[in-house]
Amino acid sequence: MVSKPFRFIANCIATLMMLIPFTGCTSWAPSMPDWGNTQITRKSSPAPKMPIGSSDLSTEESAQLCLKTAEQMTQGGDLLGAVTFYEQARRLDPTATNYSRVLASLYDQLDSKDLAQNEYRKAIEQAPTDADLCNDFGVFYLRREQWADSEVWFRKSLTVQPQHERATTNLAISLGMQNQLKESFDLFHRSAGAAAANSNLGVLLARQGRSDEARHHFQQALALDPSLSSAKSQLALLAAPQNHPVSQAQFSTK
Repeated sequence: MVSKPFRFIANCIATLMMLIPFTGCTSWAPSMPDWGNTQITRKSSPAPKMPIGSSDLSTEESAQLCLKTAEQMTQGGDLLGAVTFYEQARRLDPTATNYSRVLASLYDQLDSKDLAQNEYRKAIEQAPTDADLCNDFGVFYLRREQWADSEVWFRKSLTVQPQHERATTNLAISLGMQNQLKESFDLFHRSAGAAAANSNLGVLLARQGRSDEARHHFQQALALDPSLSSAKSQLALLAAPQNHPVSQAQFSTK
């Protein structure tokens, strides 16, 4: 006899297979480098619909099984599959976890901006004082170079947790890209020291094409700490013809 959990998983997978043909739409425009490596064979006749949750499991048990399966799929890199199971778990048991927090990250990785943004807002409604979550929402905007929007959420994160290291660094980046250089430098200095602050500001200036100013800050960084490899490498890239220093840059930390 087939076990109840196995039957439930089989039903969920059948539903996932029916969703796969829709992954080519605009909202599912994944930028994952490994996307599409898995080969999916389809028969000419459509797979029969199998209702999810039709096993003998209780609603709560079904939701927990969906959550466990989603976690395994996330770990295995099957983000679309993970989204499917998280969404099904939410339909079965909406209060089992903060689904929106997990789904926001997954949708973001799948480059589904609108869905990710919506889930981030829902997640923050459920946990408005979560400094990590506010920082993550800021990163969502930072990755899209929406500097002013990212600044708002990094400041919210620091309002909740003033010593939040990632939010401090991220806010410094947002401000530097908005030409608020003094506050940007002060934040880098607070989190990483004077030498690293100069090097980090140099990276931001180089990204903006302000090579002379960037070079000055890299030189200042090395005057304070001659062993700072990041500043050395950035100066070398600035000196190279047709250089693109930011594409290879890493921010300095303590």
